[in-house]
Order: sequence, then C-alpha cells, then structure tokens
Amino acid sequence: MYNAKLSKLYENYKLSWKSALNEGSVTEELLDRLSCPLLLHVKDEAWGRSAGKILFVGQETNDWAVRDESGYRLETLHDFLSDSGSIPSLQKLYEGFAFGANYTRSPFWQAFNAVKAAEVSSSVLWTNLFRFCFQRGSVRNGSGQEYKQISELNFGILAEEIRILEPTAVIFVTGPYYDEEIKHSFP
Repeated sequence: MYNAKLSKLYENYKLSWKSALNEGSVTEELLDRLSCPLLLHVKDEAWGRSAGKILFVGQETNDWAVRDESGYRLETLHDFLSDSGSIPSLQKLYEGFAFGANYTRSPFWQAFNAVKAAEVSSSVLWTNLFRFCFQRGSVRNGSGQEYKQISELNFGILAEEIRILEPTAVIFVTGPYYDEEIKHSFP
C-alpha cells in the first residue's frame, strides 16, 4: 500500500523533472551534477501495523547511486530520467542501504540508531530534506542559481512522503543551515 503510493509519487516527480528539462528551466549540465534521487521503500506491513511511526529527516545524501557488478549504473539525476527501471532500482538501493548500517560514525546515523533501538514498538524510517546531493556533496555548494533550481526540483516531495506515510513523529536532523528550506516546504 505505502510503496505503491510512493512509487506513484516518484513517477509524477520523474515526469515533472523531465518536463523541467524539456522546458529549459533546468539544464542537462545541472542534472549531471546531481545524484540520483533518494526514493523510499517501506516494509508495508511493519510500518502499517506499528503503534508509532517515526520519520527521521536528514539534509541530503553524500552520494546516491546504483553501481553493480554487471555494469548497471545510475549515478546522476540525468541517468535516472533516462532509465525506465530507475524508480524500482533506487527503491531497492534504499532497502539495501539497511538504514546506514555502515555509517555508524555519522552523527545522523548514531541518532537514528539510538532512536530505533529505544523505540521497540515503533517503526523508524529515514529520508532527507533534499532528494539529491550536488557533486557528491551539499546542495548548498551550488551557485545561488543552481541552489534555486535544485530547490524547485526538490519542492514538495518530503511533504508528500509525510502525507503518504502518516508518521506519528517527524524528527528533523538538519541543522540551522536548512531552516529556510524547511520553512519553504512547510509554510
């Protein structure tokens, strides 16, 4: 149920990103400098049955790409838009990431894992304020115009994920530099 709704949401955004490219409001150059988007995959039954549903929100990924042994690659937003199987591939990447199991030194993942361990009767998911990273780093590293375009591409996704997932709590672990983006997303 949740994954079907999330997949539909991501299909709609994929179409709008293609339209932005076709209309010229975003360039191929920028799309090649952005990572693939972070797309959630939920264990439907566990999330649906859970007494508490906690959604952790971080800033952006430090890189987000599919690279496998067979040579299949999805590394940029441009790649994502060109690949018909990109949505399930990226949802599988989210699932396989195993909630940052290999990133235990990161403050975000330390906090996430502490809440997850303490909340035995709750399900905990993570997402990010920004779907993409810019050149494998912060979207804030882009020029003013690039940041504006990235914000426009990003706008509304988190709010829609929250609407679909209906969490009982949302915890923003984004720091003060992203407050304006949160205010913009949730006026």
